[in-house]
Amino acid sequence: MNPLEITLTNALVNAISSSLQTYNVNLVQNNGLSTSISNIATEIAKEIILSTSLQSNSAINSIPLNTVGPYNPLDLVSQNRNASYVSGIISPAISTTIDSQINALVSSKISSLISFNTSSQFQNIAGLGNLKSQILLSLQPVLSNSISQAISSFSSGLFNKNVVTIPLVGNIGSLFNTADPTIALQNYTLSYNNNQVTSLLGSLQNYNVLNQDNKDKLQVLQTGFVDPTATYPTNDYNGSDTNKLARGEVQGTIVQTKNKNRMIGAKLPNGMSWSQPESPYKGEYPYNKVTNTERGHIIEIDDTPGAERLHIYHRSGTFIEIDANGSVIKRAMGSNYEIVDKNGYISIAGKADISINGECNIFVGNDANIEVEGDTNLTCHNDITATAGGTFNMSAVESFNIRSANVFIEADNQLHLKANATLRINSVGDLHANAIGNMFITAEDMYQKYLGAYYSEITSDMHTKVTGDTYLSSNKYYGKHNDELFVQSEGAQNYKSADNLRFTGNRIDLNGTGSNVAADSEEATTSQTALSANSASIGLMLGRKDINYIDIPDPGFLTLRDQYALTAEEPGSTESEIKKAKDEAIKAGIIPKEKFEEVVISNDSDSSSSNNSTFISPNAELKKLLDAPDNFSLSPNFTLAMLSTKTAVSKAKVVSQRGLTFGEILFNLQGVALNICEPVLKLYPNMFITSGFRLSTGSSSTSQHPLGMAVDIQFKNVSKKEYFEIAKALAKVLNYDQLLLEYSSSTNNPWIHISVNSNKRRNQVATFNNHALYSNGLAQLA
Repeated sequence: MNPLEITLTNALVNAISSSLQTYNVNLVQNNGLSTSISNIATEIAKEIILSTSLQSNSAINSIPLNTVGPYNPLDLVSQNRNASYVSGIISPAISTTIDSQINALVSSKISSLISFNTSSQFQNIAGLGNLKSQILLSLQPVLSNSISQAISSFSSGLFNKNVVTIPLVGNIGSLFNTADPTIALQNYTLSYNNNQVTSLLGSLQNYNVLNQDNKDKLQVLQTGFVDPTATYPTNDYNGSDTNKLARGEVQGTIVQTKNKNRMIGAKLPNGMSWSQPESPYKGEYPYNKVTNTERGHIIEIDDTPGAERLHIYHRSGTFIEIDANGSVIKRAMGSNYEIVDKNGYISIAGKADISINGECNIFVGNDANIEVEGDTNLTCHNDITATAGGTFNMSAVESFNIRSANVFIEADNQLHLKANATLRINSVGDLHANAIGNMFITAEDMYQKYLGAYYSEITSDMHTKVTGDTYLSSNKYYGKHNDELFVQSEGAQNYKSADNLRFTGNRIDLNGTGSNVAADSEEATTSQTALSANSASIGLMLGRKDINYIDIPDPGFLTLRDQYALTAEEPGSTESEIKKAKDEAIKAGIIPKEKFEEVVISNDSDSSSSNNSTFISPNAELKKLLDAPDNFSLSPNFTLAMLSTKTAVSKAKVVSQRGLTFGEILFNLQGVALNICEPVLKLYPNMFITSGFRLSTGSSSTSQHPLGMAVDIQFKNVSKKEYFEIAKALAKVLNYDQLLLEYSSSTNNPWIHISVNSNKRRNQVATFNNHALYSNGLAQLA
C-alpha cells in the first residue's frame, strides 16, 4: 500500500474499533472481527483514493473547457498556483459526488460486518439496530478528512515539477485501475505528452517555410534595410512611436499579465486568507513616462493625477510598484534574498499577515524576546516539541489547562506538586502510586473510602501509631498474623460485639491496672467521599493532519561559468580532446581541479527511449539559398536567429563549413526547429536555447552543432534535479538522433543536448558529466 492508503486505513480501523468498544466488544479476544475490520478499512481507503482521483481528473479536464474569458484558472505554467489552490477548486466540484459514493459503500460494508458477526461477536449486544448508526456517525469526520487528504494528494501530484501541464486525455478511468495516484499521474503525463506531440507534428506537416512572409524577408536582402530581427515596431507600440502604457492602453500589456497572475488566497489561521492587490495602473497620456527595453524590462514614472506611481518590472514577472497612496507591492517570481550587514528594523503600525507554504526556519544567535499584549493562539495540526538547555518556566495568572489523550510527566530528580488550597487527583480507572523508597503522607485529617474491598499486604513489619483514638467498623474484620501480634494502648481498649466475642490461643493473658468496669467500644466515624478533580477547560482537535512537504529549490541562472561549459564542444572521440577541455577550464579558473576528481554518484537512473517515428522533413528548397536574414522563420515559433545568432550562449552566424553549404545547414536547422524545438516548447513553455549552430573549431569531429543538427536547451525557473525528470519525459516522446543529459562541475543548471538527422535517427540516450560520457541512459547527478 502507498503511504496515503496506509494512513486512511489506520484512521478507519481506529474509528470503527472505537465505536465497537463502546459496546464492550473485546477486539483483542475477537481476532476474526479485527481482521474483518482491517479488510473493510483497506477496501474503503482504496475506493476513496480511486474515486477521488477519477473525479479530480474529471473536474480538472472540465474546468479549462468551461472557463469564461481568455484566462484558465488552472494554467499552472504561467500562473503562481500551488497544490492548495488546485485542491480548493477541485473540492467543491466533486465533494458531493464523492461523499455520496463513499457513504453508500461504507453503509454496505458496515451492514455486512454486523450481519456476518452477529451470531458470535455481537450476540450479547443490546440494540444492534443502533450499532450501525453509531459506527456511521463516528466515521463521518474520518471520511471527510480522508477525502480531503486524497484530493490534496492528487493536487500535490500535479506539482512533481515546477512546470506542469494539465493533462487533457480521454479514457482517464483506465489509467487509474491501479488505484495508485502516483503511477496513474505518470501514465497520465506520458499519454498527454504523446497526444500533444502527435497533434503538433501533424499540424507542422503543412508548415510552408517559403511562405509570403519569409519571401518578403528574403527580398529585404536585395531591396534595402528593414529591421532584420523583425522586432520593431513591437506590438506595444502598435504603429505608434508611443508605448501603450504611456498612452493609457492596457490590452496586451503587463497590466493584464500582472492581474492575471495575481497571487490569490494565501492561507492564514482560522480559514482566513489574503490576496495580492490588482495593479494600481491608471496611466493617462502624457503623464506616464515609460522605458520598455528589447527584452521586456519596463520602468514607469507615472504622474497621472490621482494615480501617481513608480514601477520597475523585470521580464520574468518580478516587480516593485509604489501606488498613489505610497503603498508598496513587491513580487519576486524567483527567490528573494535580503542581507543586512548591521542592524535591521521593521515597524508595522497596523496588522501583519504572513503565509508560508513550505518550512519556516528561524535562528537567533542570542536572546529572543516576544511580547504580546493581546491573546496568543498557537495551533499545530501535528507535533509540538519545545526543549530548553536550562530552565523551562511557564506561568499563568488565572488558569493553566493541559489536556491530551495521554499525559506523561517525568522528572530525572525531584517532582513537586504544590497546591496552596485543595489538591485533587481523580482517575476513572485505577490509581497507582508506586515508590521505590519510602512514602510519606502527612495530613490534618485523612479519609479513606473504598467502594469495594480494601486489601493491604505488607511483606515486612507494620507499625501503626495513633496519638488519638482508633476506630474500626466493619461487617467482618479479618486480621491474620503469621507471627506474634502486639497491641498496646495507654488508655482503654473496648471490644463490643453484637454476637460472640472470641479469643483463641494457646495462652491468653489479660492484664489491666484499672477497674473492672466494662465499657462498650464507640462507633467508628464514617469516612467522607473524595472530591473529583475538575476537567481542563480546553477542547481537543480532531487529530493529526497529513501535510505535503514543499521543497522548491532555487533555480540557477546563466553565469560566466555556464558560458564556458555550454560553449565547449561535445566530447570528441579521443581522451586528449577531453583533457584539453578540462585543462582550459582549470587554467581559466572556471572549475577547480579537485572538482574533476570528485566521484559523482547517480541518485536515480532511467533507460527510457522513444517509440515516436514521425519525422517532418525540412523543405529541400532551403538548400538552394545562399543567405537568409535573422528573422527568417524556420517554424511557427523559431527563427534562424533563435538557433544561431540569438541563442543565450553560443552566438554564431550561419556560414558554410564542414563540407556543407549555407543552404544545407539551414535545411538541417529547420529539421531541428520542427522536430525538436517546437515539441519541447509545446510541453515546456519555459524552455530556451543556449546553443544551436556553432562555428567549427576543428576540436571535435563528432559534434553535430556545426552541422546545424543539434541544440542545447535549458529551462527557466527549474532547478538542477528537475532536469532529470524533464529529460525522461522528452526521451519518451521525441524522435531524435541523440538526447544527452549533460552536467558540469561549474554550471548552475545542467542542459539537454538534442540532435536530429534527416538521414538517420539512432535514438541514443546518454548522460555526460564534464563533457565525458558518464553512462548510457539517463542518470540523475544533481
